[in-house]
Formats: sequence, C-alpha cells, structure tokens
Amino acid sequence: TCSECHDIDVSCQWCADESEFWEGRRCQSSFAAVGNCSSVINLNSDVTVTADTAFSDTIQVRPQQVSVSLRPQESVIVTATVKPSRSHPLDIYYLMDHSLSFDDDLASVQRQLSSLWTAVGNLSSDYQLGYGSFVDKPLSPFVFTDPDEKVLIPSLNGKR
Repeated sequence: TCSECHDIDVSCQWCADESEFWEGRRCQSSFAAVGNCSSVINLNSDVTVTADTAFSDTIQVRPQQVSVSLRPQESVIVTATVKPSRSHPLDIYYLMDHSLSFDDDLASVQRQLSSLWTAVGNLSSDYQLGYGSFVDKPLSPFVFTDPDEKVLIPSLNGKR
C-alpha cells in the first residue's frame, strides 16, 4: 500500500497508475529510473500556519495555531515568536541574606538597583518590585558563637 511504502524509507514514492506495468514495483525511491509514472504520490512533511493574529495586549505568541503533517522518521522545525505585552502585570520580589558573609553582595545589589528598576520598566508598564531580607539563626554553625564576637548585620551598618 501507499502508506506501507512511505513507512519503508523517507525517500520512497508510490506510483498510483493503474497500469499492470507497475504491479509489484509501485514503491520506488525514484520513478525516473524505471519509467514514467503519471501519478506519483510523494507524501512530504508539511507545516501550515492556521491561525496567526497580530500581536496585541492579549496576543503574545505568533502563530497561535499550526498544523503539522509528518512522514515517518522525519522532523520539522516550527518557529514561534513571543512578544510580551507591555501592560502584562509583572511582580518581582528579591530576597537577600543580610548576614555578614553576604556583605559584598549587598553593596553590589545596592549599586545595581536603579538599572534593575529601569530594565523591569522596559518589560512592562504594570510592575512592582519588592525587597526582603533575612539573617541566619544566631546559633552555631550559622554564626560565630564566641561571646566576644558580635553578630553584625550589614544592612544595619554593623549593628547587632
């Protein structure tokens, strides 16, 4: 059958001519070598875009619907474009360890905060940024337990 022919190899073609000449050899990799077949069936893989509405506040992916027909053992690439809406809500919460071991990281975050704010503003017009901090438990092994050592919290300028 035609489908069995196409299952054999991705390059196989089926001759649908009713002529007895083709009996027993309807399935070929190329009909040019064995004669002219007037009705060659070559099932090619196909990608058809069936829905492709323009970007808007609610449409953020193009195309929205694709129909794919594949021959056995073949693959195709379907390309989609994503464009987030500027009015889509975006919330970012940054949680940071404020223990002394992260003192240099805190300074880095403070330096980069305005560029982070600008970058998020470029992604959405409806955004919120939140910031939180924590300090490990004041128990060993999280901090020094020597009574002469002070537990310093960088965000409090070295105060306990």
